[in-house]
Formats: sequence, C-alpha cells, structure tokens
Amino acid sequence: MSARITAGKRFVLSPSTKLRTCLSQREQLSARWLLAAMLGAVAFVIAGNVSAQYPNRPLRYVVPQAPGSASDTSARIVAFELTRILGQQVIVDNRPGGGLTIGIDMVVRASPDGYTI
Repeated sequence: MSARITAGKRFVLSPSTKLRTCLSQREQLSARWLLAAMLGAVAFVIAGNVSAQYPNRPLRYVVPQAPGSASDTSARIVAFELTRILGQQVIVDNRPGGGLTIGIDMVVRASPDGYTI
C-alpha cells in the first residue's frame, strides 16, 4: 500500500485499488463538532415544539413511602409547587412496601412519556 501527502490531505490507495481521501485529525474533529452542533440545533427545535404541548394531563408523582412520612410530606410540597409552576395537577401516589421496590418498580415500568415521576 502506498501513500502520499498533498496539501494537508493524505490519499491512500486501498487494497481494492480505490482512491479515497482521508481527512486529517483536525478536519475530522471539526466535522464532528459541526455535526454535533447541527444535531443539537435540530434537537433544540424539536424540544421547543414538544415542550409547548407538555404537560397536557396530570402528572403522577410516585412516593415509595407510607402516607405521612417525611418523604410524603416533602413530595406534597414539591407537587404543590410543580402544580403552580406547570399549571397542571401533580398527583402524589404513595406506594409503600418491599423496601421501596414496589414504588420504584412502578416508575420503572411506567410508559416513558414523562408523566410519571
């Protein structure tokens, strides 16, 4: 295999005798940053359109502790503030038992739509 360098680019003759251009490391890094910036801009635009519609139904705040516990009290304070900020009701759902696994399992198995916290 032979290689020659011309004006910052390296042309490599591959075993299949096709000529291809290899970008320098600096050019590859610049191309990656440009691609990441473009994908970030697209995600930002899509997130802006989605966030205008969210939340359009009540949120569910799962607390894996018994009602009246310290976790329940703090969750109710947070739910009150979220209701005020988002303009949508936040329901505190207590699921005690199993060493917190019942409530955690409920959140893990919930649909990934952002309505179960």
